[in-house]
Amino acid sequence: MTVIGFGRDLCVRLFCAAVLTGSVLLVAPTGVPFASAEDACPDVEVVFARGTFEPPGVGNIGQAFTDELRAQPELGGKSVDIYPVNYPASLNFSTAVDGVIDASNRVRDMSVRCPNTQMVLGGYSQGAAVVGYVTADKIPDGYAPPPGLSGPMAPRSPSMSRPWRCSESRRTDS
Repeated sequence: MTVIGFGRDLCVRLFCAAVLTGSVLLVAPTGVPFASAEDACPDVEVVFARGTFEPPGVGNIGQAFTDELRAQPELGGKSVDIYPVNYPASLNFSTAVDGVIDASNRVRDMSVRCPNTQMVLGGYSQGAAVVGYVTADKIPDGYAPPPGLSGPMAPRSPSMSRPWRCSESRRTDS
């Protein structure tokens, strides 16, 4: 009976290849830049909830909103990413809670992962209601939140900067 195995030559070659690969990794230049988690963070992130019946994504209004935001001179040279809130946006309004949960989770995640990123929340139609609940500081008296939603988001973390209000968005010179 013949047994097929590794010959001594093959084992020596594999061992030498492993040693060579390991030594190359050890002597690789240390000044080579690499991407850190903070490098992947945008300067500004738009979290946008689309309106009823708009297809998944940010919808036409959300895209126009983001395009207009990117065109603002105050943001010249800054990176602006967009996060489309994931929810059905249908006439079954009780499923809007899925959007509230998704947007809340995104805001929380970004505040921890990218503390220097400025967050812009927006929504159109039903999406505006979704974002409204994300930013609400209390649930109306007598309202029982649906499953998956325990209440308003905790107050913003110290790493999050002061929110930018709509009234601050435009300056007019008299």
